[in-house]
Amino acid sequence: MSKNPNYLRGIHKKMFVCSSNCYDRSMNRDIVETCVEDCNKSVKSATGILQKELDNLQAQLNRCGMTCFDKATQKFGPDPAKYTEIQIKEFDEQLLNCACSCVDDHIRLLPNIRKRLIDSYQRFLNEADFLMLCSRIGKSPES
Repeated sequence: MSKNPNYLRGIHKKMFVCSSNCYDRSMNRDIVETCVEDCNKSVKSATGILQKELDNLQAQLNRCGMTCFDKATQKFGPDPAKYTEIQIKEFDEQLLNCACSCVDDHIRLLPNIRKRLIDSYQRFLNEADFLMLCSRIGKSPES
């Protein structure tokens, strides 16, 4: 078993428990729906943060790759059809080396991204605990 807890699974579990508590009270449908929506906020926020981190990482990696291509094009010229066999090999080698450096640089970013995600997920787990408590006592978190 992994030493690292699955934070998203924990947030989802708390969301489902919280949502089920919304149905334990005899309330009108609108109040139950609002309660369930409140319970879902942590999951939506947590998955949104994950998606934002992944999108940001991908965008940075894409920009780095484009910079590699630009540098190679600046060195060999803008028209690959005019490259000699040797220039094509050198272009490909320069592009590959630069792209590998981009990947290595971005792999080194992963521990910081992981830490940011875990910190965020811890907050959402705490928020989910609060929402579960609110759903049990019949109060909206805003009240």
